[in-house]
Amino acid sequence: MPSKFDFSKGFGDLEKHLSTRSYVEGFSFSAADSSTFSALPSVPVASSHPNAYRWYLHIASLTGLKKVLGGGGGAVASTSKKASAPAVAADDDDMDLFGDDDEDSSAKPTMSRAEQVAAMKAEKEAKEKANKKRDRSQIVLEVKPTDTEVNLDELYKTIKKEICPSGLTWGEGYNKSPVAFGIFKLIISMVVYDDEVSIDDVVEKIEAMEDSVQSVDINSFNKL
Repeated sequence: MPSKFDFSKGFGDLEKHLSTRSYVEGFSFSAADSSTFSALPSVPVASSHPNAYRWYLHIASLTGLKKVLGGGGGAVASTSKKASAPAVAADDDDMDLFGDDDEDSSAKPTMSRAEQVAAMKAEKEAKEKANKKRDRSQIVLEVKPTDTEVNLDELYKTIKKEICPSGLTWGEGYNKSPVAFGIFKLIISMVVYDDEVSIDDVVEKIEAMEDSVQSVDINSFNKL
């Protein structure tokens, strides 16, 4: 079974693939892991490719293969004998690079049920996090000043400066709308992430500016 990764440009594809999963395919060791392991041109470097290096150590331990680590950058011991190498006697234990002759390096490892459940849960959470779309809302507020002496331009600047929690973005610009007796109200808009910002908190903070603000009303509230 050929490897699904092209290692001619390094371990980038494998590193990205393994950033959200423990194995090449599925939730346990498979032929895809074995073929990918055999196709490695060298040992992934831990500092630059931590996920590929972690997977490499795990697969090597599962298959029982001995490896040349060299600090996470050495060459992988080849599982095949080169044609140009001299013949080695079958009973020469000193030249056995892969352990005892009776060791079955192709045997699939066994995982406990708890390990399988943990691996499946981790992969599911990673996918949900990557695909989650956060809800947003656009709100238009009407801010009524205490009297005609309030400078609405300065009030707008103060609101934007003092009320800026994470997840809130104030709209560009503002409007002034007449109320009565020469008083104008300030019309401002904002976009918030619903899971981060409480609209009630924002309104309360604006109304806390008692010297300048009489009241705050919600003009419109729309989900994006």
